[in-house]
Amino acid sequence: MGFGVGLAWLFPGPLFRTANAGRTWIGDPDLPELRYSIPVFFGENGVLMGTGKRYRVAMFFRTRDARSHWHVTGRLDVRGLQFPDFRASTATTWWVYGVRGSTPVALVTTDGGHTWTKSTVPGRGYYVELAATRTRSWLATSPLQGAGAVYSSGDLGRTWSRVSP
Repeated sequence: MGFGVGLAWLFPGPLFRTANAGRTWIGDPDLPELRYSIPVFFGENGVLMGTGKRYRVAMFFRTRDARSHWHVTGRLDVRGLQFPDFRASTATTWWVYGVRGSTPVALVTTDGGHTWTKSTVPGRGYYVELAATRTRSWLATSPLQGAGAVYSSGDLGRTWSRVSP
């Protein structure tokens, strides 16, 4: 089983799935048409985020049966966050990140979306990308002009240190 978002990162649409190595794709019938992140799986358990047309609310979906059925597991107000995206470093530690104005913002939950903590990264950026493991996260900034930077956190985003020039 494979998944694809098509242009759903840019335009609302279905989350696509394939069962034959990508020869054919169908829209997932359990999910509404939203802008989707790439699903993240931990064994049989998976999670993904979808946002509506105006990036006001992020909806989180879970599957516990190896991708067969998805259900809504929570919502998060992401109003004002440009290009919000999603990563999961564990089955319950999730990151939502983006830019508010030109300030990079990361929101993290360690309880599967029940409570969230917001942090801002000291740099500036128009677009950001985040990678996370169980113990460390990195956030790269891309400003409209000038050089970007990479920041790292070992405390779930409470503090960020610049690691690139």
